[in-house]
Amino acid sequence: MVEAFKIVGGKKIAGELKVDGSKNSTLPIMIATLVEKGTYILRNVPDLRDIRTLVALLESLGLEVEKLDANSYKIINNGLSGAEAS
Repeated sequence: MVEAFKIVGGKKIAGELKVDGSKNSTLPIMIATLVEKGTYILRNVPDLRDIRTLVALLESLGLEVEKLDANSYKIINNGLSGAEAS
């Protein structure tokens, strides 16, 4: 992964660069919402099948998941339901 860009030249540049969210960062953060009751807002979440699958899993365990916009979710953990180890 590139950590920096070095620009060589005689002219200064300016602007903004949007950095997309990382699936490998988002999935463990979403799993962490299972640990403690509360409301969590996640932003810059990529729109990927793995994320949508995990959302369905969290909902099946009793968490409320609301998609706020294209890349943001609100996850509410009021306690798990339907969670039984076998």
